[in-house]
Amino acid sequence: MRKLIHNILICIAVVTAAWVIGLLMRPHIPEFSVSEPQYIEIAEKEVSTEKNVEIQKTEEKTSVEKDDKIDDFVVKNKEPVKNSVPVETPAAVIEKNETADIEKKSVLKKKIITENKTVPPMQIQQKKSNEVIAVTVEDGDTEAVRKINKVEKKKQPQSKKSVEKKQVILPHWIEDFEPDGHINGEKFVDDWRREGGVIFTPKTRFFLRNDSTAKCNSVLVIESKKSSAVFACDLSGKVDLNETPILRWRWKVKKLPPDADGRHRKKDDQAVGIYIGTGTVFNQKAIAYRWETETPVGHWGKTVYSNVMSVRFLCQRNKDNGLDIWYEEERNVRDDFIEQFGFVPGNIALAICGNSQNSQSDALAEIDFIGFYKENKGKK
Repeated sequence: MRKLIHNILICIAVVTAAWVIGLLMRPHIPEFSVSEPQYIEIAEKEVSTEKNVEIQKTEEKTSVEKDDKIDDFVVKNKEPVKNSVPVETPAAVIEKNETADIEKKSVLKKKIITENKTVPPMQIQQKKSNEVIAVTVEDGDTEAVRKINKVEKKKQPQSKKSVEKKQVILPHWIEDFEPDGHINGEKFVDDWRREGGVIFTPKTRFFLRNDSTAKCNSVLVIESKKSSAVFACDLSGKVDLNETPILRWRWKVKKLPPDADGRHRKKDDQAVGIYIGTGTVFNQKAIAYRWETETPVGHWGKTVYSNVMSVRFLCQRNKDNGLDIWYEEERNVRDDFIEQFGFVPGNIALAICGNSQNSQSDALAEIDFIGFYKENKGKK
């Protein structure tokens, strides 16, 4: 009876853990922003063009009316008036008035052009990962310069946190485990948290420690003592596997769980494993790159956790590799997903695990950095 109750409690804990991981992998709606400077330029150009056309039409109409009046005067007055005070002819009056009108219109036209100066065409080249602005303007065009400065100000790179909040796909994403602060005297990194674990089983410890040989003098330590858990980060809206499919990381193992073997359920322990998962609460799929003990290097295995998470794992390294030595790895996650599951996931989550509860042993591993990068087309 005690064993039955124990098994029931374990099932409840496993389902709960699967639900939590599912929440972590739930999709996010990306946000989009529209650039305004180019629209403003076009609108002002159209206004200026309309005013210039209106002035031209007015001048043409006035010229036609002037010619008609002169013709009427010549027909009606074939002979000049004698013995009278010199009076300006209608043609002279018209010409004088028209000259004044033209001068006024010229001043008005200059004023309109000055107030509504058309900004010269701006050639803007945009890229998703790194926006570049190439602009050509005439000398002395202060209005254009002002607008260019405004555009360049909008295009200035933002801080990492503000970009992540807007969910803009970056040219690459990397976690170097540089501390972002302290909680209760212990260092932590933003956006990461410990999840999962088996009920009545200790949780694997994840913490940061200084290391002068690391990328940022800090590493993530995965310390398992008959324990299980994952250290997870949601990458939805931050990583696009079609843009940055290459996963690179640097790791080392100091202690392996003895006799652990991912090919056997009761021996399924690893000093460290890296999981990339996607899906919903009750339908999850993940690719895992693991440092095994007895499993042969290069072996692709299959397993299912909690009846909801289907995992395809690759033994990247095992006991034949030297301990306490840094190794840098690289995998094309997009291609691995296509090969193992037949699709490329959209939103993904990244999890780092350390398990030793099945072997009832201790394990110790470290990770220097981990990140997603663009594919080098020339590299096979």
